[in-house]
Amino acid sequence: MPSVFGYAPMRLLSLLLFIVLVLGIVSCSETKVSQCNRMNQVVNKISALPAPKDSQGWLQLSSQTAAIGAELQGLTLKDPVLVSFQAKLVDLTKEASNSALQLSKALQNQNNNDRNQAITKIEQLLKKEAPIINEINQYCSN
Repeated sequence: MPSVFGYAPMRLLSLLLFIVLVLGIVSCSETKVSQCNRMNQVVNKISALPAPKDSQGWLQLSSQTAAIGAELQGLTLKDPVLVSFQAKLVDLTKEASNSALQLSKALQNQNNNDRNQAITKIEQLLKKEAPIINEINQYCSN
């Protein structure tokens, strides 16, 4: 009586096809490392931005930071921890963009009070950024 699964060569062929199918499905899923790399590529664009020297420079920085934030938000990440970091970074880039815009306007209007407030806000954001980046680096290195 023949086997339920057919003859031996057919079983071997079926097994090989099954293995290829499983490997194909597994290889299609994105790893934590690849997700970290994609996020890092976008975040590294921030450090490549030129330091602003005047109101026009701060205005340009505001625009560039907003664009990077939008790019970060557009990343499709599956890892829930990375999704959480992504949300924090998107919020941070929005705040940074707004603060850079406020500083640009304050410099243009020569308003020292607004300038000082914007600088204080930017300094606070820099203090918030470092721990988030450290957490991401630590998570991605494990």
